[in-house]
Parts: sequence; structure tokens; C-alpha cells
Amino acid sequence: MVSALGFIACDDIKKDSNVKMVSSKDADMEKAILEAKKTMKDFIVALGKNDKQNYNFSVKIEFTDFGNTEHIWVDNLLYEGGILFGNIANTPKKIKDLKQGQKIKVEMEKATDWMYLRNDILQGGYTIRAIRNKMSAAEKAAFDKNLGFKIVD
Repeated sequence: MVSALGFIACDDIKKDSNVKMVSSKDADMEKAILEAKKTMKDFIVALGKNDKQNYNFSVKIEFTDFGNTEHIWVDNLLYEGGILFGNIANTPKKIKDLKQGQKIKVEMEKATDWMYLRNDILQGGYTIRAIRNKMSAAEKAAFDKNLGFKIVD
């Protein structure tokens, strides 16, 4: 579900069906990341609860490899021995050592966004909202139609 919502930091904005390329200097994206980091405790609390209305927990992690930076969603989150693990949710474009579905240890200090669904409504997802807010009305409608959940502004 989150595979179409990743972004890659780069110097120019490009379009791709699965990943949005976003300028590393994009002010809206920087604000979204700061808000996500500020509210990360809300995500951790929700993840730790056994509330059946909350599901599809994912966290976006910043990976850097040889000067390439990519923000990749990690889903199927699970605590094992006090350590959070998850699976790479989308196909990395720039970080070649990672593969979709690969299990990794989640380094929360590198988290740049978080999301989960509560009764099919997006909670968190600040970078998703930042990307969506730049879309035309027609692009937004098509995007929303393919999401499988609702974004309440």
C-alpha cells in the first residue's frame, strides 16, 4: 500500500509511477519531516497498543549509500527482543544493497515519517500529505482513488 508513496531526495523533481523525486531543499518536505519527528512518540504509543482499529503501521527511514539518499517505507513492523524490525516496503531506486521485502532492523533515529491507518483513515503520513498537497485537483483525485485509504485534510 505504501509503495507508491516513497520519495527520493535529489536536486530536481521528477515523476515516476512508484516513487516521487523531491528536491532535497523542498521546504514543504522539510516541514513534513520535522512534524513527523516531533510526533514520533504518537506513532510509538499507537504501535505498542493492541487496538484493532489501528493497522498497517509503517515508518519511513532515510538511507544513505555512497552519497545517494533515499527515504524508504518499512512495513510489517514487529518487536523482537526489544528491537524493532520490518520489511522494505517498496523497491529502492538508489540504495542498491536493499531489496523490497528484505527484513531490516529499524533505526528510529533515521525515521523521517510514520503512518498507520485507523478505520481506513491515514494517521501521520506527513510526507505523503506534502506530496499530495502539490498535486492538481485531477492528480489528487487519481491519487486518492488508488490509495485504498482516506486522507482527511
